[in-house]
Amino acid sequence: MHLRAVLRPLTFLLAVGTMTLLCTMASAVELGIRYTDSKLGFSIRPPRYWTVEREPMEGVSVVFVGPRHEGFVGTLNIVIQPEKIEVTPAYVSILARQLEAGHAREKARKRLLRAKAAQPDVEITDYRVKRTRIAKVAGEDAAFLEAAYSGTYNGRKRKTRNLQLVVPGPSRHYILTYTAIGEQYERYLPEVMASMATFTVVATALGPSALPASGKRKAAVALLVGLAAGIAVLVMARRRAGRRVA
Repeated sequence: MHLRAVLRPLTFLLAVGTMTLLCTMASAVELGIRYTDSKLGFSIRPPRYWTVEREPMEGVSVVFVGPRHEGFVGTLNIVIQPEKIEVTPAYVSILARQLEAGHAREKARKRLLRAKAAQPDVEITDYRVKRTRIAKVAGEDAAFLEAAYSGTYNGRKRKTRNLQLVVPGPSRHYILTYTAIGEQYERYLPEVMASMATFTVVATALGPSALPASGKRKAAVALLVGLAAGIAVLVMARRRAGRRVA
């Protein structure tokens, strides 16, 4: 695909410090129909033909599931926290350090093993945040964190990567997590980034009690929920049942 050839050298377009270029290119990417959850206050156009599953596990609002490849699937999930935040360089730096901390990785592993879709022999090692960037999304300063790690799934070690986006809202914040293995990550990254560029916060009269029951968490732990959910769905050997996104 010609568009991918253009985007691949710009794997992390955020290096330019703005989403303007991405939004322009996003208009050339075929995305799915807009998915809106007025109850939880967000809207997004997922990658085309990715299926959707609502509240697939505790604390996760929705998961978009990509095509299966070698028994794995790429995923894009959304976790919502009932807390207003301000994204600053210091905030992003703290998130990155906490995500890399050994105790944080262990929390992610334990949370992963409790997830409904997880396998008992999944292990995450060598987790490293490779890049961070602040850019405008939905009219607010949002944080991007791109990470790489080794995942052992059913005894097979695979390089795995994820891209997380933290978007502030009026009374809560939204965490989008894209997870995929090896070259699959690069393959779908243009579509996922174009999808993230369409994310918007919509008005809702409902308070934090409307969120999936999971309790208030520290920022890094909330990101770990997205990380764990992404891996849990990624290791499935079959497509989860879901509605087709046209």
